[in-house]
Amino acid sequence: MNVIDFEAHAQAPGFIKEMERYEGYPRYGIDSLGRFTWYASPTMFEVRHNLRRKFEDVAVRLEDMDKAGIDVQVISGVAPGCEVFPLAMGVRLGKMSNDFIASIVEQHPERFYGLATLPLQDIGSALAEFDRVAGLGFKGLMVFSNVNGKRIDLQEFWPVFEMAERLKAPIFLHPTVPARPEGYEDYGIWGPALGFGVDAETAALRLVMSGLFEEFPGLKMVLGHLGETIPFFLKRMDFVYLRTPEALPRIKKKPSEYFLANFYVDTAGVFHEPALQCTYDSIDHGRILFATDYPLEDPSKGKAFVAGSGLPEEDKEKIFSRNASVLLGV
Repeated sequence: MNVIDFEAHAQAPGFIKEMERYEGYPRYGIDSLGRFTWYASPTMFEVRHNLRRKFEDVAVRLEDMDKAGIDVQVISGVAPGCEVFPLAMGVRLGKMSNDFIASIVEQHPERFYGLATLPLQDIGSALAEFDRVAGLGFKGLMVFSNVNGKRIDLQEFWPVFEMAERLKAPIFLHPTVPARPEGYEDYGIWGPALGFGVDAETAALRLVMSGLFEEFPGLKMVLGHLGETIPFFLKRMDFVYLRTPEALPRIKKKPSEYFLANFYVDTAGVFHEPALQCTYDSIDHGRILFATDYPLEDPSKGKAFVAGSGLPEEDKEKIFSRNASVLLGV
């Protein structure tokens, strides 16, 4: 059984260097303790001191995969994405990121698949990059939960979803800094502790409510971290549709039905077996993907969490390998 890690991140050395030189936000810098740090804003920052080599160096990545017993990584970029920078810089960084991932896949095709990112601050540039990377062997896209504060369900972004459906390219909807960061700056809750998940689940629900999946019913989306709590309130998300359907004129089914039909979830970064069991009980077992969030999380811990869970062994095999293979067509 090949173990496929659906959520693993990389960042091109040139991308990191440009962020270090950038005078605005987001940027990389060194904090007062000498640690490599991502500054999302003057008040929101995340220490990434021990991650730089893991982002950049494929030899370190392969060593960590072998230690953890991970056969294949599906590599994507990492927040911040290219879409938060001025257009010319964003287009350049998007190409840089995609070319870096493509080079890793080309060097080690048996160990890696790639997901591309797009400079969504300009839809023409995004579609041009999507067209370019379609010929580089990428298996899908990673799209962040907002585009520098713009909600991803806005119809200006729908041409990307249309192209993804046409090319049968799944889209990984990844969290980023909340679209409305007010209220998240204090206590560090803007990131994985709360803000990331809130923004991603909000983005997913807005995509459902917008009628996107009525327009593109074959579109396949992936939501990380056991579905960003959506399995927990899967039936409650139908509240508006059942009580006030006129508020949702673009959909013809309950929101939960679209989620169950169009979304997959991964297991990254949530080491809590009741949460895993809730997800397992809530969605089709063929739609759960193993993931570790490497290098932001320990891949050995991620694998041990799923392997040691109480899920049936045949379903663990699906989660570790078969589900991702079917989704990615490999």
